Amino acid sequence: MIKDHETSAANTDSASDRLQALGLALPELRENPYYVHHRTVGSSIYISGQLPYRDG
Repeated sequence: MIKDHETSAANTDSASDRLQALGLALPELRENPYYVHHRTVGSSIYISGQLPYRDG
């Protein structure tokens, strides 16, 4: 059974914080030659997997 304070903590913590609290860590990703970060088509650029983070 999930208690109210557990639910609210899960909603406010980042995914990284929740994983760390569980003692879990994700592996570091290596460069993938098959993953395309962006593609230019005509005068448009399509971006993949990029999120609007401040300072990086």
